[in-house]
Amino acid sequence: ITSYEKNPNIKKLEDIIEISKEKEIKIILFHPPFHKYYLDLISDESKLNFKMIMDKISDKYNVKIYDLHENYTDLGIWTDLVHVAYHPDAMIYTDDIAEIILQEIKQ
Repeated sequence: ITSYEKNPNIKKLEDIIEISKEKEIKIILFHPPFHKYYLDLISDESKLNFKMIMDKISDKYNVKIYDLHENYTDLGIWTDLVHVAYHPDAMIYTDDIAEIILQEIKQ
């Protein structure tokens, strides 16, 4: 058994995807954005492992994954290293999520 198969969080995510697909509910996933300093703290190996896990889930369940984790790294929209601020300039993130949802509805 690989670490992928042993991870209870991955199993729970897969359960949610399977139940949703059984009920014909479309699923999309997205990686939320993080501040550049936070991303710099994560090892390249951890980033690669996460990408491989998400690619495996995407392939296994035919689920589209939107990767936003580096989209706003240098913008002044952060409350802290992992949370976008409640601020008019932070609407870029909300607007991007809305656009993703609209694109998916059209498909």
